[in-house]
Amino acid sequence: MIGPVHRVSYPGRDIDLRAGTSDFETFVEVFDLKTYDLSRFPQWPAIQARYERLEHPLIIDAGANVGMASLWFAQQFPRATILALEPEAGNFAELVRHAPANVRPMLAAIAPEDGFAAVTDPGEGEWGFRTERADTGIPAYSVATLMKEGDPFILKVDIEGGEKGLFRPTDVASFAAVFMEPHDWMLPGEGTSASFLAAIAALDRDLLISGANLVSVKA
Repeated sequence: MIGPVHRVSYPGRDIDLRAGTSDFETFVEVFDLKTYDLSRFPQWPAIQARYERLEHPLIIDAGANVGMASLWFAQQFPRATILALEPEAGNFAELVRHAPANVRPMLAAIAPEDGFAAVTDPGEGEWGFRTERADTGIPAYSVATLMKEGDPFILKVDIEGGEKGLFRPTDVASFAAVFMEPHDWMLPGEGTSASFLAAIAALDRDLLISGANLVSVKA
């Protein structure tokens, strides 16, 4: 990492974040506002029981940025394998630096189908990079492909509009919890949340709100 840092603490370690970036805001969202803390909800005992039943619990952090959500999940679910997908090289370098042993950083994107993706910068800071389908570039993996890496447990998707067309009922049904940050406000008329809403409407699941996320739950 090059440049000045902003040192913060969370249980068990200090973290150096890039000063003058959105990294600190991401830290606050995860560790102060507890956006991904499922224990706040009455569904928690059932979610925890499912975690204990799974032999190889799998968490997918799509749009991992610098790894704060992955750190949270690693702390809350230490037996889980966490696939942390981040497509932008600078963020990915920070993700690698922060990742504990059970987080697997991947310079990659999540997409409706396997293939490749290109990163675009709309100028919204380090947490605002987007991806688009491409013939070459970084690898892009579907939810179905990533699910093969373990026993699906949690799916977190924060990909700045790339969620369009991503969700299928059969995939969503496999996870105890699915976090999805909608971006219809940012991309009006594109229906970026439509596949998520259609997928959960077809299933018998609870819908929660946590920070900027919709959270579909069934343990």
